[in-house]
Amino acid sequence: MFAEFLFFGSAFGAPEGRRSEAIQIAAEALKQGAVRAYGVLGLELMQGDLVASDPLKAYDYATRGVAGGDPLSMALMGSIALADGSRDRATQHYIQAAINGFPSGLCGVAELYEKKTFLGEPNMGKACNLYFVSARYGCAAGLARLRQLADSGTPGAIAYVRRLDLIGAEGTQNRRLLSAARFLEKNCADDPEALSDLGYFYFPHPRYRFSDAAKARTCLEKGAKLGSLDARALLAVMWAEGMGGPKEPAKALAELRKLGLVGNNANALAELGYLSYWGTLEDVGWPKDARMAFNLSLRSATAGSFVGARNLSECYGDGVGVEKDYGLAAKYAWRAYIGGAFSFGDGRRLVDDYLAFVKE
Repeated sequence: MFAEFLFFGSAFGAPEGRRSEAIQIAAEALKQGAVRAYGVLGLELMQGDLVASDPLKAYDYATRGVAGGDPLSMALMGSIALADGSRDRATQHYIQAAINGFPSGLCGVAELYEKKTFLGEPNMGKACNLYFVSARYGCAAGLARLRQLADSGTPGAIAYVRRLDLIGAEGTQNRRLLSAARFLEKNCADDPEALSDLGYFYFPHPRYRFSDAAKARTCLEKGAKLGSLDARALLAVMWAEGMGGPKEPAKALAELRKLGLVGNNANALAELGYLSYWGTLEDVGWPKDARMAFNLSLRSATAGSFVGARNLSECYGDGVGVEKDYGLAAKYAWRAYIGGAFSFGDGRRLVDDYLAFVKE
């Protein structure tokens, strides 16, 4: 939204001194029903720089914006939670904002965990985790700070950096990828989420140069035993397809339903959406249903899955279970690309193709 661009000025690469114009544009956009206007207007009402401060109205705007899926409104809810003295509640709002395309707010919360404040004691482990999450969703500042902490020897930071190196698999040089994998195998053998990332790295794919079903299954089985829900979801995919072991579709479906439909695990929902499109598990009771494929992919992407975002972009691009919308197809394709769910060339090319249709 252009109002956001002007509102944040140089932070968004825009000229400074045009916030009043941003407020006017947002106010007009709100009259026309633009949900993303709530975040800009709510933030101004919270800060009170150009209009009279009105925290209650700011909260009302943030609530309306969140209901409509506006990431800036989600970040505003995080700011309100911080003003109320709750770092933990603020963190949850900022994570949701990051998932939906506004990750920079997480860096501010991470900074609060680096030092003692009125909100609580320092927690460098939590700070590193939040920088990692912000970087995972595309925040360059979060990645830069995490690398600084790793270089200074902060415990845990280097493992997060190597996980980010590994996650960006398709667009990264082989030497760096293998170095990251070996580091994690050696130093993070009891970290369930690092094991999940390793399982994804080795996950079998006919065109993928690091495919190794045996290694993937070993990592995922251990990660699942140690408590990683993502590892359990990926392991269930292997059961469904018979990768690295016997094919167990009924067992896979039961696990995916438990994790996705009950537990709202983003990656399990992504796989259920995929299965709904192809009808792969019809024999064990999961129907082929285009509308269900779209709904589950939407739910998965909203919960943070990059694979779900990739599937959702294809739903919007091809009209699977929903009317075609090339703008939304490009949006979710870009999110999937940022998260490494496409190869470097395929992701960028698909985003450009969708945007070309939007321009036409």
